Amino acid sequence: DSIVDTVGTCLALHCLGVTTVSCSRLPLGEGTVWTNHGLLPVPAPATLRLLVDMPTCPGPPGVTGELVTPTAAALLKVLTTRAPVVGATKIPGRPPCFTIRKIGIGAGTKDFVKHPNILRLLVGDQIVVDGRQPRTNRQ
Repeated sequence: DSIVDTVGTCLALHCLGVTTVSCSRLPLGEGTVWTNHGLLPVPAPATLRLLVDMPTCPGPPGVTGELVTPTAAALLKVLTTRAPVVGATKIPGRPPCFTIRKIGIGAGTKDFVKHPNILRLLVGDQIVVDGRQPRTNRQ
């Protein structure tokens, strides 16, 4: 399913005209997870390697298990490390200033006791100040 996730994400971003991608801090999760290689710590080694140089934060208190999949980590690593738009202020883990144009919310299959398992997508026009006047780029 990681191929479908990757191709679907890239196709959707293309169809929406998205030119830059930002993401919030990624929750690390804790505990262990069963894999084809046996019991591994969370984040699993492949996911942890992909999270190097990415903004992270602790997961919700008391929640154990995987909170960022290897596929999500790989997509965000590639999509958020492009060169920033000239004149934009980029703060790791925080969105740039932008005008929201569309929103999307998707739910995962894992059920948590005290919080929803959702992903939010905000599409908008980034506000960039180049010294003369603000201009927008699809975000």
